[in-house]
Formats: sequence, structure tokens, C-alpha cells
Amino acid sequence: MGIMFHLQALSYTSENHTLILPRIDAVIPPQAISWFHGRSGSGLTTLLRILTQHIRPSTGSLIVHYDKLGLSDHATIPQYQQVVGQVYPHVPLFQEWRLYDNLMFPLEVLNEPYQERHEKVEGMMQLFGLTPYQHTTINLCPKATTLKTILARALILSPKILMIDRILLLLDDDDKQNLLRILHKLTSHGLTVIIADPSPPVTQPPVCAFGIPSL
Repeated sequence: MGIMFHLQALSYTSENHTLILPRIDAVIPPQAISWFHGRSGSGLTTLLRILTQHIRPSTGSLIVHYDKLGLSDHATIPQYQQVVGQVYPHVPLFQEWRLYDNLMFPLEVLNEPYQERHEKVEGMMQLFGLTPYQHTTINLCPKATTLKTILARALILSPKILMIDRILLLLDDDDKQNLLRILHKLTSHGLTVIIADPSPPVTQPPVCAFGIPSL
């Protein structure tokens, strides 16, 4: 399967010398779901910030195999970040806008032709089962629908990597399994998924599980 990321003796300490992320060694494969889990406060969000290259580790190294992303070995950090989608629980949606309009917005910013935008939004709503809520404003949607919309909006820009921070913890078991089945399907189309979540990893669909030690 190969290697997408190689984490070697990687850790992170704050400026006041507080250990935020304990040492971790891991090999993350491409086109698969990798699940990092640990207790709250074990540095899960910090790990994702390192993987997105928003911050650097205090010790150790992060090796990114850019060739798996269609990038040159000399790609810049902004070029890399353009192919990375990020999902956090606090990602804002426009609460008074319809679900459909929230998904359409990032494509409008990119000035894509209307028909292409519409087809992408329709496809994403079908994939996540959002079509029944397309004309509902976000503030009236169920929580699970809102979280799926956050994920769909990140995926609508066709990232090569999707990093998910603590979203699954907010879903019940059925919604979590359904969502993971969707993500697993997308890995067969080239998507690499990295999940950071305090809850233990599931066994189906198969995921690569990594535990982060407690501080």
C-alpha cells in the first residue's frame, strides 16, 4: 500500500515547556482510514495541526510522501495544504442558509460554472443522505445532518486527504457506522482519511488504529 506519512519520534511541547503531544511513531498509509485515539487532552488536535503543517513538532520528524498526492518533492506548504481538507466540530456553517446553499458556497467562491457546482452539490447530498434536508436551514437540521454537512462541504472541494477532529464522538453508533462506510468507499477513489477521536476505533469498516499514550 505504501506510505503517506512517516512520524518518527514525533512530539510537541508548548512554549512554557508543557508536554502537549507525547512521543509517537507511526506509518500512515495512503487511500485508507487511519484512526488516532487517546484520552481527551492527549494531543489529538495538536497531532492534526502537525500533519497539516500548521505547526512543527518539537522533536522528531514528519515525512510527507508528496508523490502520493500528485505533488513534486519540492512542493511548498501552501501547495500541500490546498489538497488537505480539515473538519472540526466548530467549523461554522451559515445557520440561516439552506443546507444546499451551504454546500454551494465554497464552489461559488472558486467561481466554478453553475452546472458543475450544482452537480457536485447534488452528488454530495446523495452520498451523505442529505437530499431530504436540502431546503432546510442549518439551524433547523438535526445534529447528525449538520455534522454530515460539515464533512460534505470539506469533501466537495475534492481534497486528497481529509483530516477529521472529534466529529465522530458526536454521532450515535448507527450514524458513525454509516459515515465510516461512506469514507471507506471514498478511499477506493483515492482519498486518505485521518481521524483523531477520543472514542476507540471501530473494527468495521477496517481502519489503521494508533493509540496515543496518556500524558
